[in-house]
Amino acid sequence: MNTALPTAPPQPWYRNRRLWWSAIIWAVALPFLMSFNLSAVIMSDAQELNPYRNFYPLMGFTLITGTVITYVGLLLQRVRLLPGIRVVAAGLFIISLSLTFPVFLGIVVVCYETRFIAAEVPRKRLRWLFLIYAGTLFTIAYHIAGDLYLRHLTGMQLPPLSEREMLVGVAAIAVMLLFIAALIQLFWQFGRTIFQRNQEVSDLKAKAELAAVTERNRIAREMHDIIAHSLTVVIAQADGGRFAAKKSPEQAVQALTTISEISRESLSQMRQLLSVLRSPQEERETATNPGVHNLQQLFKEAGSLELKLETQILGEVPELNEALDLTVYRIVQELITNALKHSSPGIARLVIDYGTAKDRARQIHITADSRGNSHERPKIPGAGRGLTGIKERVLLYGGECYWGESLTFPGGFHVDLRIPLPK
Repeated sequence: MNTALPTAPPQPWYRNRRLWWSAIIWAVALPFLMSFNLSAVIMSDAQELNPYRNFYPLMGFTLITGTVITYVGLLLQRVRLLPGIRVVAAGLFIISLSLTFPVFLGIVVVCYETRFIAAEVPRKRLRWLFLIYAGTLFTIAYHIAGDLYLRHLTGMQLPPLSEREMLVGVAAIAVMLLFIAALIQLFWQFGRTIFQRNQEVSDLKAKAELAAVTERNRIAREMHDIIAHSLTVVIAQADGGRFAAKKSPEQAVQALTTISEISRESLSQMRQLLSVLRSPQEERETATNPGVHNLQQLFKEAGSLELKLETQILGEVPELNEALDLTVYRIVQELITNALKHSSPGIARLVIDYGTAKDRARQIHITADSRGNSHERPKIPGAGRGLTGIKERVLLYGGECYWGESLTFPGGFHVDLRIPLPK
């Protein structure tokens, strides 16, 4: 039974609305955030004791280049997840090399990427979280070390600091690190919440699709049983009526009557089965599904055909739920259909043992034996799916199903199945 779920084709990148919204938003946000760093550089240029004065062109070029690369990565990750994230990481690394202290630009992009990675990356997310923390610490340490090195290189040393001022500076750096770490963790948890919500929605969608596929397969299996049985009876009656028409017109009329009744009943069952596909506003068929109480009608129909069916009912008929009741009916129907298709005229035996309420592990035991097809009777072709359908139904309830050569009728066929009853 095929239960593969249909998959939607990938969406073209130019139809990705999230991509276009990201392009517009970041095209405005990144230059705005970068302007804080550029303005700080321009304002500090007026300071005489500024170790960065000789490096402003290089710093500005590095900042703009890193920002452009970051912008490309922010868009690329919408269509190519991991390559886009790597490009963003490269852009942030280049921005950090500019020594422009990109506080606003860096914090905004890092927090956004933290949430994005936690929400979109399905695997190895903790590795990315570690890289985010490591990159943030590197940027802070690099800027502090770079500032001290440039001051040493240009001879613009900071004035000596007292012990109290040193402690205040260290405390300020520690508070800043804790604040940034807490901010990153906050956005990480926010992204995880989005990821879990998306997973739940995806699971619900997959369950709904699987339920639809399962129901479609159930309908196909039911239609197979209904059509196979009814057409087998119709063919058998038509063949019998054709040969009996010359000698006994009454038998021919009876055959046509049986064909009419079987066709109407099958049509009614198919309408009821397919009514579940209608919209809720449409009226559905409300007829009761066939079950164990309809088996005698099946036996009567088989008796009116060329097949002589010997039936034996043992035990007490239990109260069955609607699904199991229909399952037993369809199994018996398929066994009779197989006997009509493949056995010699007049030879078939069916035993149904329901057990009793006193049985510790009560089960329905069904055995069927039929004689092999004779050369006098044309064999009705079949695809061999009937026995497979029987086994699927039995296994669905945790039962067992076997078939092979009949010991009762040498050269014939034997089916043995057991369905445990729910307690």
